[in-house]
Amino acid sequence: MSRDMGDLEPDFREACYRVISGCKARGVEMRPFFTARHPVEQGALWRQSRSSAEVQKKVAELQEAGAEYLAQCIIDAGPKSGRWATNAIPGMSWHQWGLALDCYWLVDGQAEWDAGATHNGIQGYRVYAEEAETIGLRSLANIGDAVHIQQPQENSPSHLGLNIVDAMMRKRWAGE
Repeated sequence: MSRDMGDLEPDFREACYRVISGCKARGVEMRPFFTARHPVEQGALWRQSRSSAEVQKKVAELQEAGAEYLAQCIIDAGPKSGRWATNAIPGMSWHQWGLALDCYWLVDGQAEWDAGATHNGIQGYRVYAEEAETIGLRSLANIGDAVHIQQPQENSPSHLGLNIVDAMMRKRWAGE
């Protein structure tokens, strides 16, 4: 998974730098920890809280819909276990499109992951969300993902249809 801001789409990257700068001006230091995410990495995050039966069902659904590349990304991720991380299958997170950024709040040299934490009277993740929304980006803080901002207002690219998402991901990540 990339932390490289250069992996983001140029216009979105510039907007993210403005968000980070705006936060810093308000006394909140935000640090990128996920920028672009390969579809196989997305598949691993999606798989980690799902049963084998759920994984097999989703792979079959994708294959039946002609989204072979997306199905293969889930297969290639291999078996995973862990707590829930995402509902987005490969291709359905804006991270795969270079249009999403996850940042953590740095407080006294340590990552602060508690979205409701207050330090010196400041709620860092609230500041982060406000700065993002001020310039037209979408924060997912209101649905429990305080670290995440994205350019599109849609939850996911699902409105494009599986065939198009599959083709776009294949082109972007597999060079086909």
